[in-house]
Amino acid sequence: MLIGGRVKDGAPYLATAGADATVWTERKLPFLADRIAIDPDAPDTLAAIGRRLGEASREAELFLSFDRGATWTSAGSAGGVVEHVDAKARLLFVRDVYEMEAYRY
Repeated sequence: MLIGGRVKDGAPYLATAGADATVWTERKLPFLADRIAIDPDAPDTLAAIGRRLGEASREAELFLSFDRGATWTSAGSAGGVVEHVDAKARLLFVRDVYEMEAYRY
């Protein structure tokens, strides 16, 4: 699976495509994030740390998707950046400034 993103008029979008990249699907995201991680062996599973859109929430949250980014669920407050997803082991590897930690989801 291939992924890409863009911001238009302040709104973030995620674009996904199969390996052949012939058909792309673009979806508006409910949060802003610097990076979205994917498990290449399980492309339905994506994770990101970001902030919800709007003024109400300033706290970073961990967001998970199990349907290639069609829907997202917050797993609560988080910091850092998701570097890698291991869907088989149900682990997220998160880098926070100087160290990398693994979290089970």
